[in-house]
Amino acid sequence: MDSDTFSVSENGVYSVYVESGNGKSVIEKVAITNIYPTSLIAPVVGTVTNIDDEVTNLTVNVKIGSKVYKASVNVKGKFTVKIPVQNAGKKITVYVSDKSGDKSKSTSVTVKRNGPNSPKITSVKNNGYEIKGNTNDSNVKVYAVIGKNVYVSKAIGSSYYKKCNGYDKKLKIKKVNVVIKSNGDYTIAIPNQYSGTNVSVYSVDKLSRVSHVRNKKVSKSAPNKPTIYTVSSSDRYVFGKVPDSGKCTVILKRGKKSYKAKADADGYYRITSPRLPAKEVIMI
Repeated sequence: MDSDTFSVSENGVYSVYVESGNGKSVIEKVAITNIYPTSLIAPVVGTVTNIDDEVTNLTVNVKIGSKVYKASVNVKGKFTVKIPVQNAGKKITVYVSDKSGDKSKSTSVTVKRNGPNSPKITSVKNNGYEIKGNTNDSNVKVYAVIGKNVYVSKAIGSSYYKKCNGYDKKLKIKKVNVVIKSNGDYTIAIPNQYSGTNVSVYSVDKLSRVSHVRNKKVSKSAPNKPTIYTVSSSDRYVFGKVPDSGKCTVILKRGKKSYKAKADADGYYRITSPRLPAKEVIMI
């Protein structure tokens, strides 16, 4: 070029070669991002499946139902929009908008099936012993992962989990009662969990494909289960803690008698009781 300026017609990254009079040269890259067309073109959208949680390609607005999810377009016209996982067959509308509020024509995308739909978790409580939800699909099996344990159906065995592409040999398999009704409602029996514990549920189809994970934190519907520190036959006190429950009443049951104490703000408690004989079973 013969001057210190140059013209371009579209956004992009341009390389500029500069050479001085003594033969020294340098190449600099310049990103152009502020060219806006007079009319916006309907976006081109890549394939979206029921195990994806993003839409990739050429736009900024993704409308699902009444909600719109947005992302910025990069200098090459590409973008990624994070979206909730959708069921196969769901219609997604994608369109471009600019700073002036102008919108392009919309492109409609149908979510394709690439495995089972992600199951829904409706309830998992800290004073309960089960996960409740719906499979959002038919002819599938479910399993749950909590910490280092995976909970599978006791009735049909663990083979459906071991054969699926989500199998993790590091997890310890626990066989529990799993019920799936004809309408997709399911129940997975689990040990009692503290509030805030993460619970993950997956579906497995007949081809051993695994759904996108559905996560949910255990809700706090009551004080958490108390812990009890070691008790000996010479003790007149029972010590322990109620995790993440703050001030609450802790009750010690010995046969037909009950002894109460208040936990402090951190959940620690001390219950005064008559001397405890060896091998007596107590309940908090």
